[in-house]
Amino acid sequence: TYTMHGILVAAGRDLFRYCEDNERRSGEDFMRRVTFDDEVDFDVKSASLSSSVLTTIHVSCMELYNEELYDLLSSNTTSSSSSLAINEDRRGNVNIPNLTEWKVTNINELLKVIEIAEEKKTTGSTAMNERSSRSHTIFRIRYEVKKEEDEKENVGGVGRGSSKKVVTTTSTLNLVDLAGSESVRLTGAKGVRQKEGGRINQSLLTLSRVLEKLGNKEYSSGGGHINYRDSKLTRILKPSLSGNARMGAIC
Repeated sequence: TYTMHGILVAAGRDLFRYCEDNERRSGEDFMRRVTFDDEVDFDVKSASLSSSVLTTIHVSCMELYNEELYDLLSSNTTSSSSSLAINEDRRGNVNIPNLTEWKVTNINELLKVIEIAEEKKTTGSTAMNERSSRSHTIFRIRYEVKKEEDEKENVGGVGRGSSKKVVTTTSTLNLVDLAGSESVRLTGAKGVRQKEGGRINQSLLTLSRVLEKLGNKEYSSGGGHINYRDSKLTRILKPSLSGNARMGAIC
């Protein structure tokens, strides 16, 4: 958990720094186009430097507790009535309706979101750990870039001027704080704690099986079935584990 906090802060700082550099470069390119294009006849000083590229960052945070998904940024208290559903469309895209997203514009706002989520995260004491994580936590950062690009207009096969189109690119970073696997013999867990530990172990086992199959060329090339649906954890992380996504693990 403490490692994850450090990674979140470092990732946030790098991302905001990248946004500032990207918008500054875009502004400089925009000014050069306006200054040297003879066909442009409007006042350069009144042009917005950020009009060609707009970047936004949204964050959300959820926890998987006893195989139920909860929104850690929602104003509702954790209860069975506030658990979230996981939907998939025909193309296999995973989405979570009603998941709260907060727009953040600087590192201080990101830190505030982390603090709120940490306060609502489910923890408990066992014989091995006074403050043990009883759930998996997924902190999601969604980075969106909207960029204006010139689009040539063709009339009768002849180019006549150009128009503007907005191209939107979205990237998602999922940072997952996995609860550790548990042995009842060592934790002395009973009742609710024992049930929590069983659910944690079950989802970790499913994740390990999915990762094992993804490392097998037969499965990764589409030749075999990968059991993402065996746990809500792997269903949520499916976009981050497959396709053109990149994944790293810290043990």
